[in-house]
Amino acid sequence: MLCDEDRGAAWLSCLTSAGRCRQVGVGAAGAVDHSQVAPPRPRLTYLQCAAQRTGVQRRSLEIAEGRRRVGGRHTAQPMDRQTVGGQCCNRDMFDTVLDALAQATGCDRSKLGALVGEVPHSEDLTAAQLCNRIAAQLCNRIAAQERLSHAVQATQMCDTTAFTTVRHTDDVQQQVPDHLHGRTAATELASAMVITPTSARFRIHDATRAVADHPALLSLVGTGSVSMTGLRGVLYATEVLDPDLRRAVDGQLAADAMRSRLTPGRLAQAAERRVLAADPLAADKRAERARLRRSVRLSDPIDGTTAVLARLRAEEALAVFTRLDRTARGMRRDGDERSPSMT
Repeated sequence: MLCDEDRGAAWLSCLTSAGRCRQVGVGAAGAVDHSQVAPPRPRLTYLQCAAQRTGVQRRSLEIAEGRRRVGGRHTAQPMDRQTVGGQCCNRDMFDTVLDALAQATGCDRSKLGALVGEVPHSEDLTAAQLCNRIAAQLCNRIAAQERLSHAVQATQMCDTTAFTTVRHTDDVQQQVPDHLHGRTAATELASAMVITPTSARFRIHDATRAVADHPALLSLVGTGSVSMTGLRGVLYATEVLDPDLRRAVDGQLAADAMRSRLTPGRLAQAAERRVLAADPLAADKRAERARLRRSVRLSDPIDGTTAVLARLRAEEALAVFTRLDRTARGMRRDGDERSPSMT
């Protein structure tokens, strides 16, 4: 369950794509040949421009953006090319990535650095080097960085499960009481990762389930087909199933992800459909469990305000919201100038 050669090779491929900054703005240094500059192009709308750059049909982009009407302009602060050059590369930051990767895989740090290559200082990138292809290259690097982060998290799940198994085995051999088997694993991980023991227990739970019940999807995390967010959505959707049914659904969802790229939301929807097909009573089971987790709590105060967080039955929540909304609208009628959501 520890990191194998194939996983290491996948990491290295993502890492090289994510950090080889010398490929950004390739071209000879010096003045730009303006004779090769294309004539001005007509102004495009936001979605027309996005469709042209990504090759995705505009209608698909409208659906992805949740836009069914014209309007809602997206603006950003303009940047000159030299400013972009100062932000796109950071040698110290990338060295930190390589240091962590070497420690995580047991690789020799100097050999790893020589294999991946060096990241140039941001000031080494001139305006002439930052030419028309920089945006596409940065976009590809960002995608590679995303795959790398998910691949690392997937490997962390495997290692977390292995660590928990080792601690459980040690406790059995040392004749620790049954109810304490593996209890120290969460405390040790919390200390090592600087998180709370509760967060560590949640991570152990998710990692153990992913490795045991969803090996096919876990193997796709980091390849671009499945994200870690998508996998966690599947873990939640399949929680009501028996282990055998989870593994069956895992294979079906892996095939779905291989056929077409699914966003985390669409993967969760596919998981819901597969779960209901495997167990028609799954929705009722999930609703019953959710209702057992009903709670009302007060968040910590921030800037003199706090929040009341309630998880209720749907009908109870609707009744509470309706009562609050009716009260707020009554205050508006009495002269309160705030909107109903702020009264």
